[in-house]
Amino acid sequence: MKKLISLLVALLLFGGCFANKEELNSGSLDEDGIVISTNVDGVRLKNSEITLNEGEGTKRTAILTENFEYSIKYVANVKPVFLSGRKEAVQANDIFISGDRAYIAYNTKGKELGGALQIVDISTEEPKVILEVKHPYLDINSVYFDKDTNEVVYGGMADIYKGRGAKFGAKPGKTAFITKFNVDLSSKEKIASEINSNFRILESYTVTSINMKDSSYVVSTGAKNGGLYNIDINFSKIDKIMSKDDIRDTAVSSEGLLSFFSDGKDGDISFGNTVINVGDFSSEGHKAAIDIYDSIKNGKIYKDEDLIAFLGMSDKGLKVLKINSDKTAEEIMTIDNPEGVESYTNSVSHDGGLLFTANGGAGFRVYKINGADSIDPTIPEDKRAKFLEFVGGHTLRGDVYDNENYSANEVAYRAKRVNINGKIVDKNYLFVATGLGGVHIYSFISKNQYDEKEVPKSVKDTAKEVFDRNFDDNKNMIGSLQTLKLLKDATVNITFLNEGAGYKNRVGIFRYTDDIEKRDEFILFNNFSKKNSGGILEAGDTKYISLNAGDNFGILVHSNGYNNMNNGYLYSKKELCSNGMDHFVAYVDKESNKIVFGYEDNINLGDKDYDDGIGFITIEPADAVDTSMLPVYTLKAGDTTKNIEDWKVGIKYRVGDIVNYKGKKYECLQTHIAFRNWTPNKTLALWRKAER
Repeated sequence: MKKLISLLVALLLFGGCFANKEELNSGSLDEDGIVISTNVDGVRLKNSEITLNEGEGTKRTAILTENFEYSIKYVANVKPVFLSGRKEAVQANDIFISGDRAYIAYNTKGKELGGALQIVDISTEEPKVILEVKHPYLDINSVYFDKDTNEVVYGGMADIYKGRGAKFGAKPGKTAFITKFNVDLSSKEKIASEINSNFRILESYTVTSINMKDSSYVVSTGAKNGGLYNIDINFSKIDKIMSKDDIRDTAVSSEGLLSFFSDGKDGDISFGNTVINVGDFSSEGHKAAIDIYDSIKNGKIYKDEDLIAFLGMSDKGLKVLKINSDKTAEEIMTIDNPEGVESYTNSVSHDGGLLFTANGGAGFRVYKINGADSIDPTIPEDKRAKFLEFVGGHTLRGDVYDNENYSANEVAYRAKRVNINGKIVDKNYLFVATGLGGVHIYSFISKNQYDEKEVPKSVKDTAKEVFDRNFDDNKNMIGSLQTLKLLKDATVNITFLNEGAGYKNRVGIFRYTDDIEKRDEFILFNNFSKKNSGGILEAGDTKYISLNAGDNFGILVHSNGYNNMNNGYLYSKKELCSNGMDHFVAYVDKESNKIVFGYEDNINLGDKDYDDGIGFITIEPADAVDTSMLPVYTLKAGDTTKNIEDWKVGIKYRVGDIVNYKGKKYECLQTHIAFRNWTPNKTLALWRKAER
């Protein structure tokens, strides 16, 4: 997330010792000294394996445990960035990762103002700086990438005497700025022009974070006279929605916006109109950060509406809070900083079940997120795991760091699944900013590689026969899902198989014991849509939840809930549906014993083919549930995948289906029902020649 580094020192002195104008304009694009470069030689490749250590002070004992599923590689060092005429490099202080790119913001330590913005391509084993923008009179403290508009949005603090700050009316106490540009612009001149036309001054000292909520940017400002601003995506309307002297950081959850701020000694979180005090806070001027574990985005947690806030509180360590739906907070745990070195918790970032902190001279630290079981009140306290389990730390010193001793000031971590040499693997990237030492890039590659996701062939075959062909021919052979009762404690796995919906549905589980009105509901998939069809899911993607003996459970669908949180829910227990009708069908696949289900997401039941979402349920252990009330389905046609079928009128085809037509194979590009004139050789929007 976005942080603030010792801003108060820079608030009083703006003139500084800038280089003369001729030096700054060497290679610049305008009178403000902006320098834009592409394909910069800004990365040193490292390609070195590293291990984790105890993470306490300067101890170096390797403790990489067997149950830590990743190998770690120090991939590269993004070199320090220098402005023309400056002896000291600007320092990285904020990093935003999106897709195959990282966006890095730089500012200047001390009195002078000056910064830079970099875009780093991480799509290959050799990261590259593909764009660099240098601003001699602007500190850049925060950066955000809007993938919908393809724009980089950044902000910070402007000089009141020189450059764009002077041009746009910056004055003492009114030096915060924000601007943006489109990354696909064809020339440096056009980028500079957009930066200029979008430049806005805000009534505060500096921008501290940029986020997006409900199609608008939420910008926080701090150091003094701070607040929260709501800014439309065109920068045409700017509203200050909260005044607070020193807002350090913001984070956006599915439930709303959390801002983290400090007034004097105490720190507070704002959530809507509620302010939650978190107690003794970090020293004035130090970095602070907030990140959120969101049940709707991250899956399993005890209550769907609960949020977990990770607070990086500088000299006060790491605090973990549970934010309840009634806007109260419960402290889950506090983790002190490592001893023996200056090791403040400057930054925190999590994704994919791991959490990282930047701890100054102690480097970065790694934690596993154990999640819901650690805070579930139904589990005895002595049997609960810690919400965060410390794995190890890594200090940035030694030969691989050219015998320097770097201090970790900022971390940004993102999980990503990739294909490496034909194997699917989790390859996750960690960026660590080290002030004047540049930015260090690490990859965390899962040891558990596999050739394909585990979807039993019999499940694929029966689902294809039931849902992909004429559903009416098979509906009498399958049943209503309703609910299932657990005979013993078990893990319930829900696996995505396919979908043919126009909606973006949220899918999860409901459970109850005796009284269904007192049920718990859990969203497991925030968008049950497949890749290249409005979502990111692939067949085999699985979420799970642990339930207890005696629990009754079923499937729920929040109809188009990804797009509209106010929409209604549908349940496999038809009595819970507002229309009292069955929206789910299910059967037990005879060969694999998996429970295969399909649903209709339209409240009026739509076309009644129950293929808006198709998945299957796996119970571990298998004997924990009685499925005798569900019909067992056996393939009518035997192996449906051995021979590719001929294209036929009236058949419903989905993305990826392969057919024969006049001796040639075609692959379906869009879900549709085949009409007589929509032959594969003529309807290029629906079909393409298959490579397999």
